[in-house]
Amino acid sequence: MKFLELIEKYEIEIPLIQRDYVQGLDEKKAVKFLKAIKNGMKVGLNLDFIYGNQNDKKFIPIDGQQRLTTLFLIYYYLSLENDYIEELKKFSYAIRPSSKDFISNLTDEKNWEKLSKTDIKEQIINSNWYFLSWENDLTIKSMLEMLNFIEQIFKDSDINDLKKIDFHFLNLDEYNLGEDLYIKMNARGKQLSNFENFKAEFEKFINSPIIKAKLDNEWLDIFWKLNYKKVDDYYYHFFFNTTFNFYVENNNIDKNFLTQKEIFDFYENVYPKYLNEVITILDNLQNYPKLKEFCEIKAEAKYYERLSFYIWSLGVLKNFDYIQMNRWQRVCKNLIENTRIDEPEIFQNILREIKKLNNTISQNVYQEIDFKNIGKFSSEQIKEEQLKIELILSNPKWENEFIKAEKNWYLDGKIGFLLSYADNDFDKFVEYRDKFIKLWDFAKENRDNQILLYQALLTKGDYLPEIGSNYTFCNFETAIRAKSDTWHKVFNDKVKSNYLKDLLDDFNKNDIQNSLENIKQQWIGKYDCNNSNDKTKYLYTLISNSENIKYCNKHQIRFGSYNEYNEVYLLKKTQMNGKHAELYTYNLFTKFLENKQFPPFTKTWYFETSSWEQPCAVIDNYKNYAIDIYFNDGFEIYFYKKKNDNLVKITNNYILNILKNHSFEELDTQFKYQNKFALCEMEELSEFLKDFTKELNNL
Repeated sequence: MKFLELIEKYEIEIPLIQRDYVQGLDEKKAVKFLKAIKNGMKVGLNLDFIYGNQNDKKFIPIDGQQRLTTLFLIYYYLSLENDYIEELKKFSYAIRPSSKDFISNLTDEKNWEKLSKTDIKEQIINSNWYFLSWENDLTIKSMLEMLNFIEQIFKDSDINDLKKIDFHFLNLDEYNLGEDLYIKMNARGKQLSNFENFKAEFEKFINSPIIKAKLDNEWLDIFWKLNYKKVDDYYYHFFFNTTFNFYVENNNIDKNFLTQKEIFDFYENVYPKYLNEVITILDNLQNYPKLKEFCEIKAEAKYYERLSFYIWSLGVLKNFDYIQMNRWQRVCKNLIENTRIDEPEIFQNILREIKKLNNTISQNVYQEIDFKNIGKFSSEQIKEEQLKIELILSNPKWENEFIKAEKNWYLDGKIGFLLSYADNDFDKFVEYRDKFIKLWDFAKENRDNQILLYQALLTKGDYLPEIGSNYTFCNFETAIRAKSDTWHKVFNDKVKSNYLKDLLDDFNKNDIQNSLENIKQQWIGKYDCNNSNDKTKYLYTLISNSENIKYCNKHQIRFGSYNEYNEVYLLKKTQMNGKHAELYTYNLFTKFLENKQFPPFTKTWYFETSSWEQPCAVIDNYKNYAIDIYFNDGFEIYFYKKKNDNLVKITNNYILNILKNHSFEELDTQFKYQNKFALCEMEELSEFLKDFTKELNNL
């Protein structure tokens, strides 16, 4: 049924129980709906079911109020330069008197004669029959806004074309149907979907009836099989994402584009130019293995997923066979997986680089691909891809071995460091690759395995890369940002990478746990505390006690400014304003003090800090006394007397007096202003504390 047919047969009254007319208050949705109607005036459009009850000659809509009101306003606006439509006076709102009075005045023939199609909203507001108090009526406010949008879109439209707009009409009384049926049927939530709106626009560009038929047949089946419940959403997301990719080839975007734009905002920049490309992609779409994932994204950035589909699309448009398609995707995947793409500008630049790369190829990827003018990807990865192609062309057996390495859960195509270890020797590369994969799979299992790997690697040298103000043991997260800040810095640094090579050379891939443990213990056994420099002591402390590394929840430490290896902080987070410990006192605490008693003291604990206050180990809970142990280029011990729950440091002179009065004269030299104990003397320090606390009990 058409709107005029309905209003000729019935008066239409929006009942008191209905909500206000609000369609005009959401500009984005209003304009989208009006554009769909505008297009439907050319190709036809059905607005779905409208339900209601009959009361004498009145039709009371239960569902369809918003659509009917918008159609009423469109007919009214287009009638202003045509004949007066008297039937429009049969449309009214019973929600509140002001709404009813407004429509009554609006449709009065004398008032109608004074209006024109230009500045319709302002004309109405300035009419002598319009009351300013009506501005508080949401329905009236929404109608005025909708008339303004209608003027923008329908100013040059022909009212006769509205005959192509219809809907399914159901009079519940006529069929002895109650409102419960409406509730059940309306629970489907079926409205004019984004896809249906866009499909009407897309069809305008298609001349072939065969191609047009595919929209509702072969192509529809593809999305139906993905998820029949969300078929329209998936179909729409495909068009949005594909159209978006082609749009970005020639247009810049900002960070709000994906969240604030619909396809209706930019498709005219893409079609009909890319029409044939999209049709070709649709004809091959069943061959894309990750189509569901691609159709599930819309407003999210997910740049890698978008680029992956774009790469596949370009391969389809080049008509690559199976082998060439896999080679094209493999090279491009390696490039994007190892380039940080987390901003719209980077995404658009990378997409255009992929397009340029594709333009250098006719049919043979390895022989024709040209990286010369490609500069937005990681330069290291470009060089790596060039080298791998050269090796494959010289000996095809390289390709499968590369693919095995590139598919590793962590590497994602970055294997140049393994080639460097092997000096481009085929057999050595396979050996290093297999060892690396075994080692990384071992580390993936749990945190203890990772710490053992860190310790074994530290025996080869201080591999920790810098990350901001900190240094990191390197986590095993697979996001490109995490890898770029951690292991990639190791792989790309000649010195640090050689430490990893040495470890791969030494460990036994068939017995990883024991092999790494042996590497660690052999190094510890060779450690000489009397002839060790500060750096070696620092390494020894990390290698000999896993608790020090385990403390670092984010795998990071920080060196102080005073003395690099004698001022080392273990970080629970990534900043000093998060909890942190000092390496040597924490090592002392976990190895010699934790969970032990030193009578008369009954408690030991570690003072972590979230400020620049110095962390320390604490021996506590004897009367009013405590002992704090700090490290400042050596251990320092301070005695405290507690007062009002605060720690008041007793002067060093007082400490000396205590010592002298209790026969500690032999320790005077050690307990002057800075009481130092060498790192290798921690056990002696522990024994000293036991003896000291016994004597302290006599105070």
